[in-house]
Amino acid sequence: MVDFASRLAEGLTAHEAAVREANEISQVLRELDEQVRQATGEAVRIGVETFRIKKPKQHNSIFAVVVADFSPPEYEEFKGLGAKTSEKPNNPVLLAKWDTNSRGYPVSLHYSDIGAKAYDKATLEKILGDLLASPETGRSIQGVIDQAARAKAKADEQAKSVDP
Repeated sequence: MVDFASRLAEGLTAHEAAVREANEISQVLRELDEQVRQATGEAVRIGVETFRIKKPKQHNSIFAVVVADFSPPEYEEFKGLGAKTSEKPNNPVLLAKWDTNSRGYPVSLHYSDIGAKAYDKATLEKILGDLLASPETGRSIQGVIDQAARAKAKADEQAKSVDP
């Protein structure tokens, strides 16, 4: 007969390990966000976000084309590492697709033509560092910095027009 008590003990131990790993991943992400905020003068925040992209419509016939034109678009949701400004927190820019499971590690990131998996904290930090050093990420973050600067300039201009 199966020893259910020992199997339960294994499950509880596995749960404790998953909680530790999830906390460790969260700590790495908090540190990433803190350092990016400091490096950008508080202009950019980075975190895991939910993204939605429109799915392409499949057309197998003329009838399907007509029906598809009148049907609402379908979206795919996924988790991603996003950069955003504090002025537009609901409009993050996708830096990388992000995938974890309920057990913590591995963490998978996909950006540019690169797919990487981290099975521990040191590897996750290295992968995130490589992501930040990529030209595509630099371009995206510069765009967010520029967006924050434009928002600040607009707010400053509006404040000047209100003050006599």
